[in-house]
Amino acid sequence: MTDGYTDELLTSSCFLAEYLLENLGPLLFAIYINDLPKVLRNTTVTLFADDTAIYCSSQSARDLQTMLNQDLDRLAQWLYEHKLTLNISKSKFMLIGGPRKLNTLEEFTLIIKEKELDRVNSFKYLGVIINENLTWTDHVDYIKTKVSQRLGVLQRIKHLMPRNTRELFVKAMVLPILDYADVTWGDKSNTTLMNKIQLLQNKAAKLILDMPKHSSATEALDLLGWDTLEKRRRSHRLFLVFKSLNGLIDWNFNFNHFKDMHDYNTRFNNNICKPQSKRTWGQHRFVCHAVDDWNALPDGIRNISDFSVFRRLVKNM
Repeated sequence: MTDGYTDELLTSSCFLAEYLLENLGPLLFAIYINDLPKVLRNTTVTLFADDTAIYCSSQSARDLQTMLNQDLDRLAQWLYEHKLTLNISKSKFMLIGGPRKLNTLEEFTLIIKEKELDRVNSFKYLGVIINENLTWTDHVDYIKTKVSQRLGVLQRIKHLMPRNTRELFVKAMVLPILDYADVTWGDKSNTTLMNKIQLLQNKAAKLILDMPKHSSATEALDLLGWDTLEKRRRSHRLFLVFKSLNGLIDWNFNFNHFKDMHDYNTRFNNNICKPQSKRTWGQHRFVCHAVDDWNALPDGIRNISDFSVFRRLVKNM
């Protein structure tokens, strides 16, 4: 074997190893941990890349603690057998419930590998901040901080940019933050919280147009041809329902039409049944808002099968 051939072989091997790490690494890892949910008996597991969420529910805090600790023991054993390590310092747990029940809760301890997990009141999961009361105050505060920083940058440099460049800046650096996962945290019933977000869009529009701070926000949005964030959230919910009903996304919300629930005809036959909830706050789930929005659409729009046509008609409403 010549030196030249050996060098070529080594170079090819290094390239192949680098390719596998960059392109197959995440896929191989996902395959490697794919059987984890089968090991845990008491809890549900959500896997997303190297982010793993384990959760379960119970009326009894003691039962909940027992079930979780049992599955954490199983998780520790599974990790040992698969030669994987857990970063315990980054592993947290959160109890979700009403403020009164959480405030009266006795000591709650979760242990894995003989180490206690830290309890938190909120945490960020896949870019959305969830808190222990399932309100969106923390996430809205996070959005306000992030967007305000970027609008502050625009405020300082806007005199160097023409209007179209300012608008491009906002569309690229601000609107994606305001839109991200808005079907989840956009709460139609909490107008006070949603108005805090709307003020950010209003400020962005005025900065683009170089309008005074106390000028009309409605006028600024109209001049730019922008929908309010409330209307954007409504559109996004409708797009989600359309994709679910037409099999364009894997997630199935188990939507049922009224016509599937009985044999007789009514004028509501093409409506979707709203999911039932035992408590009032259950009706504030985004899926309930989405069903309300969908049922308010004219039949002509609901019966469209082409998403691009549906999208255009909804945006023009």
